[in-house]
Amino acid sequence: AIVATALAKDPRRRYDSVDRLAADLRSALASRPIVARRETAWGRAARFARRHAAASLLATLAVASLAAGLLATTLVARERTREAQKAAELGAFLERLFEVASPEVSGGAPVSAREILAEGAVRAEHELADAPATRAALLALLARLHRQVGDRERALSLGESAVAAAIAAEGPASSAAAGSAAELVSTLLEEKRLQEAERFLVEAEARRPPLESPGAHDLARARVSLLAGQGKLAEAIAAARRILAATEARDGAASAAALADRRALAEYLSENEELDEAERLQRGIVTALVAAHGERHPAVARARHDLGVTLGRGPRADEAIAELEQAVAIHRATQGEEHWETIASVRELAANLSKAARYEAALERLAEAERALVAAGRQESFLYQNLLNDRALAYYQTARYGESAALFGRVAAAWSKTLGPNHPHTLTALADEAGALSEEGRFAEAVPRLR
Repeated sequence: AIVATALAKDPRRRYDSVDRLAADLRSALASRPIVARRETAWGRAARFARRHAAASLLATLAVASLAAGLLATTLVARERTREAQKAAELGAFLERLFEVASPEVSGGAPVSAREILAEGAVRAEHELADAPATRAALLALLARLHRQVGDRERALSLGESAVAAAIAAEGPASSAAAGSAAELVSTLLEEKRLQEAERFLVEAEARRPPLESPGAHDLARARVSLLAGQGKLAEAIAAARRILAATEARDGAASAAALADRRALAEYLSENEELDEAERLQRGIVTALVAAHGERHPAVARARHDLGVTLGRGPRADEAIAELEQAVAIHRATQGEEHWETIASVRELAANLSKAARYEAALERLAEAERALVAAGRQESFLYQNLLNDRALAYYQTARYGESAALFGRVAAAWSKTLGPNHPHTLTALADEAGALSEEGRFAEAVPRLR
């Protein structure tokens, strides 16, 4: 540029003195701007950076950090805006949905929670067609609520729809898709469908949701639950400790998320016969939940149930019975006789009553639960078959072998149909039936079952 200026044909473009030429040469050698050409802002910045390399590097890093922060803030704000919009749409939908319970719509007839949930699943397909992200969130909510009211088959169907809807609306690697998949896995684990649970979990993990997203944390918890369900308790305990530590660091030791993770860890410790630590954790959870919700709350019932299970695994059946009776009473008052959590606490209570040789009391509790499920039309459910199996065991323990064999036979036939003839539950029921038949001297009937 300096040479071109010095040799320009138009005298007006040349240097007007040797001093100006010399000044430009000195500026070029010192990496400062020259007058021989019109310098751009970018060029001046580049030259400044070369003269002040260290300071420029720090400034560049500061600007880059600021830009990254602004970008992250913008993305977070955009995500919050989207979440707020979803929440508003979901709230408006639920408000319309609960109108079905109003006297004007129902004609004064009582409307159950199950009927409202069924109506919600139907309406979601039509009213939220233009809001796919909200529809996916609603399906996930409905799946969770169906699981909580004990309708697991419907929960599974809605759960699969929720995963597909979240993938379509927000992408396969989204937190929403991961959260819905984790909920589906939890339902499958409660149904003891371990292979299906693992398949869904592996597929969800392969989609790689953002590492610190809520959905990724949900998948991590589901993985721990699967390990426990597979009997890999040492691995489950180690992973549960890591998750609890991360949750406490992020949300605080007294947070609801930390309490939930502590409850899971205590459950795995109890199953692994590490009863002292499990009991300590569970008593702390009961105290915290009573302080937060009062005595009559489902969360308190769950915590007392867990504590009762742990106490019952040791030589403390009477203490276990006291905790489980409270759990049953709270569940019945807040969730109903036929709710799966009520039934689970009744079964555990009956087991401890039998352990304390209070067999008639155990049988009466089981019969009450059976009647509740029959009244709700759920005598074909896995839950009902479990109750029959428990009653058959109680009959066996009281030497009522004929009644025991008949019930074990019913259970074996039901589980052969629903779980398959080679499932461990089916085979155990057949073996138990054979044992009861043998006690009666009916060996000809027992042998084919054992074979």
